[in-house]
Amino acid sequence: MSVTKRNKLTPTQIKSSYKRVFNSTDGKIVLEDLENKYLHRAMYSPGMDGLETAYRAGSRDLIVDHIGRKVGVPAEKIIVTQDEED
Repeated sequence: MSVTKRNKLTPTQIKSSYKRVFNSTDGKIVLEDLENKYLHRAMYSPGMDGLETAYRAGSRDLIVDHIGRKVGVPAEKIIVTQDEED
């Protein structure tokens, strides 16, 4: 699909595309990999500079806010707090 054609899609059509992709077997594997790489790690560690913290926060937000919302997964089901990991 070309970028020009994609820009003509409605938000509902785009959301449906996300659901089809991430609800497929391969999509679930990719989503789980993204979650493992970008969600299940600390956003800040002592000594980390501000740019790294911002990068990690942005990566996490992409998964939670953008992909999660499009696929229909509530943020509270994706986000794992530090207390839950311990």
